Amino acid sequence: MPSSWNAIYPWIQSALITSQSPDDFCQQAIAQIAATYDAEGWLWIGIDDPSTLRVYRSHRDSSLGDPGWSWDEGFPLQRFQRPNGDLVLPLLHPMQPASPNQDRQTQGIALQLRRRSIPAAESDSSPSVVLTADQSRNAVYGWSADELESLEIVVRQVNLAYNLFLARQQTDQARQQISLLSRTAYLLNSNLPLDTQVTQLLNDWGFSIGSDRGFMLRRRDRILGSLATWNMDEVFRPPVQSAEGYESSLWQETIELFEEGAASHLEVYAPEGETVAEDLQQWLVSQGCRSGVLLPIHIRGQFLGIVGLLASVPRQPYRVDELQILRQAVEQLAIAVAGLYHPVEPLVGSWRQTDLQGDPLTGCETRAVLEQTLKQLPTQPEWGSTETSLVLCNLDYFKLVNDTYGYSVGDQVLRDVAQRLRSQLRHGTKVYRYGGEEFAILLGDTPKDAAIRVAERLRWVIGKPPLRTAFGEVSITASFGVAQLLPDHDPDAWSLLHRAESAVEQAKRQGRNQVVGQ
Repeated sequence: MPSSWNAIYPWIQSALITSQSPDDFCQQAIAQIAATYDAEGWLWIGIDDPSTLRVYRSHRDSSLGDPGWSWDEGFPLQRFQRPNGDLVLPLLHPMQPASPNQDRQTQGIALQLRRRSIPAAESDSSPSVVLTADQSRNAVYGWSADELESLEIVVRQVNLAYNLFLARQQTDQARQQISLLSRTAYLLNSNLPLDTQVTQLLNDWGFSIGSDRGFMLRRRDRILGSLATWNMDEVFRPPVQSAEGYESSLWQETIELFEEGAASHLEVYAPEGETVAEDLQQWLVSQGCRSGVLLPIHIRGQFLGIVGLLASVPRQPYRVDELQILRQAVEQLAIAVAGLYHPVEPLVGSWRQTDLQGDPLTGCETRAVLEQTLKQLPTQPEWGSTETSLVLCNLDYFKLVNDTYGYSVGDQVLRDVAQRLRSQLRHGTKVYRYGGEEFAILLGDTPKDAAIRVAERLRWVIGKPPLRTAFGEVSITASFGVAQLLPDHDPDAWSLLHRAESAVEQAKRQGRNQVVGQ
């Protein structure tokens, strides 16, 4: 019976149910194809991107290394036969990610088959034989026309199945990430001591990215100390070092990097068998680890500490979605740490005269002007009214915009957001730039319910449509906190401000891109 795609198709349908992962599917697929077509085979994944190239072999003793045909003078879009007799069937269809923060959704593949009955050319350096569309209908040396036609179908089917596995895997990862953030919010809202909360969070975060060790360093009064550590298995692995040694030049350089906002995270690798020269690599090895990621804890640009997740075995570079979720989880932790150890005090009295002028970037009023206004609020007629509300707006993941596109695009986003906010407010209502990516609006004659409706309108106008920049469209969302003045309960205007800040923090913990009123 001739080899046919009909022999492969039922197996693919079954493998979609039984395979445990994309890797498992690819390994089984090449074994099935090789057996069906009586050949030795290799399945190449990621041929359109050398950095992601992977190969699956039909036989364990297959010794094929670099394929040699992938990127030399461009990759042929048609199937071809190499001088050594190997038949190669590529399928290139690069699909760009929906946004710069997403991984590539599909990858080009190639099927390479070798029949021992096909002799190699005298010199493997001679050019490959590329089959034209007309030739592809005819038999190639060692392969029948029916086999070639069926193999074309097989490659397309394998490609579709593989990308279905990728989509399924990404959906599962998204569910796990949502669960991780929910668990983080639950723990931080519990009555457990902060060090206990952090230990459990390190456990959850570590398992999510395959780490087996973790720690959090907290900075107070310029001193870096250990708040919590986590070890998956303390019997077989030494614990992460305690507070001693954290003020070394090694950590000082890392602190300065994070303080200056020069990095949103730091990945460290120390492959086995390789000489480690950098201080961080040496420290990693001293902890019995081979890979790790460090993330800064920031609140309003203030550096509060470091979260580290380590692994005792080497791993692939961290995925963009893994890092994004970890950053979001650490931001939630930052709110808790700041509230307990770093309360933010009003800055009235320390402003320079120039700070009372408008913000040169956005054209908004400055934080100094807002705090002067709040300071004078008890002397105004509005103080006796419950019709005054404060709205705070904090842009979500704005640091990621700066990290991805650069500060010039970040500045453009801030200007556009400020303009969108002003366009939705009554004439004379001021927009204040309260922080780096935070805006405030003081609404007179506006109770909380009405202020929440205003905030919802502002939230919508920020997110739709995407902002246009020199690098293309950038989508941005914002979290809002709304607080209404309560003269009988607010001893001063700072109480109003703190309640609005608390509402913003709650919106962040609940998933961002929403309005919370208090």
